[in-house]
Formats: sequence, structure tokens, C-alpha cells
Amino acid sequence: MATELYGWPWTKAAIATRMRRARLSNEGSLPRHDYTVPWTVHNEHSHDETVIQLRALGRRLRGLPLTPRTEKRLDAWLQRLDLRNQVVHYSPVDGWKYVDRDTVPEHYLHPDPRVPILPPEAKHLELAKRRAEAVKADTVKSSRRLAALQDVEESQRAG
Repeated sequence: MATELYGWPWTKAAIATRMRRARLSNEGSLPRHDYTVPWTVHNEHSHDETVIQLRALGRRLRGLPLTPRTEKRLDAWLQRLDLRNQVVHYSPVDGWKYVDRDTVPEHYLHPDPRVPILPPEAKHLELAKRRAEAVKADTVKSSRRLAALQDVEESQRAG
């Protein structure tokens, strides 16, 4: 039926994978970490230690078993974040970053305090920072232009 609908041959494995991804099948479903990893992560950032720990946290929060080594590493990572008072932020351009929790307004943080992330909705913080830098750069350029104009006016008055 899929071949007739879409015009190319589909294997049973491809159909089963699509069904698992669409959550139409519980059998062997692929783990989803939307709760702790709400970003679309680029391939070059998908094996970083940060995302590995966030996926492990997602498994823990869902009550899935973790190996003793993974438990120990996750506990150490969470403790390190807590001691440094940091949350995780992801940017497709810059990758994984740790942000000081105190610099982030409380309503931008993940609603679950067990999840130390700055969700994608807070990306406007990064945009605001870039805009502020652009405004600062424009102000510097404007002040240089103004100084140049004043120099020209003074030289015209003097000359």
C-alpha cells in the first residue's frame, strides 16, 4: 500500500521505523528525549557529553533503568551544574553552552526544576544579546561618524 501511495518501494523495516517514530507502535519504540532535549540537535553536536547526560536524565525521569556507571556520571554532572549554578543551552551555531542560572529570568527556565536547561523558547535571549551588541557597534560607528562630521565642520569654519 505504501508503495502505491508514494511511488517507491518501502521495506517492512522502513515502515516499522516510521511507525515507531510516529509513536504508532509501542514495540521497540525509539527513545524520545523531547522533555530534556527539546532542540533539533545537529549531527556534529549529537554525541557531546552534555546531550548524552540530558538523554540519561530523560531516561531517569521516565523511570527507565540506567547502568550504575551512567547513574554515577549523571549524578556527578547534575551536582557540577548545581554547584556552578548553571543551566544548559543549545545553539545550532555554537553548540552546547553552560549559562549562569542567575543571569536568566526564572520564567525562561524549564518548568521542571529537575531539568537544568534553557529551552528553545528562550532563544530570544541570545537574539537580544546579539541585538544589544549590534546596537553598541552602531553607537560606536555613529559616534565616530559624528566626530568625523564635527571635524569637517570645524575645519570648514577655520578654513
